[in-house]
Amino acid sequence: MSQLVHTLDFAGSATGLFEAFLRHFRARGFHIEEADAVAMRIHAERDRGLFSSLFGIGTLHVHVRFTDGDTVQLRISSAGESERRLLEELKDLASAQTAAAAKQAEKSAANAAPPVVIQQVVVREIVKIPCRFCGSLIENTQTRCPHCGGE
Repeated sequence: MSQLVHTLDFAGSATGLFEAFLRHFRARGFHIEEADAVAMRIHAERDRGLFSSLFGIGTLHVHVRFTDGDTVQLRISSAGESERRLLEELKDLASAQTAAAAKQAEKSAANAAPPVVIQQVVVREIVKIPCRFCGSLIENTQTRCPHCGGE
């Protein structure tokens, strides 16, 4: 029995795509053997006839593993034409999920309030006092008069 292994790259929420894959498999008559949301793995299988329902021979197995936030690995137990269609459906689903995530990000960016600019003004008073030798005004922090040099 041949296997079809495919890596699918997407941009968006891995959790959202995980849930979309589960809905997709259930809607197409798959039995979910394992759905681990923590490890992000799905094992779905579907009977393809009398032998598969009686003996398990010919059962279609699909293993999905999210390797990181942007990559999904799909392993399908048989590489027939119907399995290739399933792979195309999952690619389309990932594309739709990516487009929806991009649209949502664009919408939230458009609805975001403009940044608030906080401006702080510091007012500092400089106190000047007359020099006791020449009488010119000098800052009270200076120790020498810049005009006459008196201390």
